[in-house]
Amino acid sequence: MYIKRLAYTGQLLQEYRRGSGMSRRDVEEVYGISRRTIERIERGHPISVISLYRYASCFGLEPSDLFFRDSEII
Repeated sequence: MYIKRLAYTGQLLQEYRRGSGMSRRDVEEVYGISRRTIERIERGHPISVISLYRYASCFGLEPSDLFFRDSEII
């Protein structure tokens, strides 16, 4: 279940990024988050809470906005 949660969170953040019209490079340049970190997050790899917070805040989100119930994961 842990792996599915990471993948879901990464997918959700990727949708926010794409919805904002930003590329990974744009996020890197504007917010100072490396493309490697962004790729890891969006691919569902384990990440630090700090990285999650920094990336979520790019889109006006709090990490708690990314929490979900297990029933929401397909």
